[in-house]
Amino acid sequence: MSGAGARLGAGRPGVVEVEPAPPHRIVQIGLNLAPRPAELAVRRLSEADLASAVRAKVGAQAAGGRFQGAVLVARDGRVIYSEAKGLADREHGTPNTLETRFRMGSMNKMFTATAILQLVQAGKVKLDAPLGTYLTDYPNRDVATKVTIHHLLTHTGAPATSSAEFSARRSN
Repeated sequence: MSGAGARLGAGRPGVVEVEPAPPHRIVQIGLNLAPRPAELAVRRLSEADLASAVRAKVGAQAAGGRFQGAVLVARDGRVIYSEAKGLADREHGTPNTLETRFRMGSMNKMFTATAILQLVQAGKVKLDAPLGTYLTDYPNRDVATKVTIHHLLTHTGAPATSSAEFSARRSN
């Protein structure tokens, strides 16, 4: 033990430092990354090779009846690969296209949450900020000032609205 406390694992993949005096609280925990073994190297693909690999995977899945939909792969705003497979409407034999609108239902919640959390990570949105911070003309001032982004993402702060109320408001 030293003045700073015990230090375990020095020179090893991990480090744990504890206070020298009781109750010996942990002061620091650190992990060092081990180098990736050569046999587990990650192969970086060129954009052309990536497009080819995605095309092959999508084609194989579609041919096996395991995929119907649209795929778009982009980097820095440039489309590397896009293709639609399968049927949008089996009854009428209508094929999917890149313009097909899919009924995603609640899956949109996950995409929205991911996008919002990316904005949080970038420092552009705060989870504890009220809705009115970002939607300054939100019509319900009570909701705009009390309901936070966190509430919206966790479905815990918005006032309850029945389907009939929603439909009535939507048609106005």
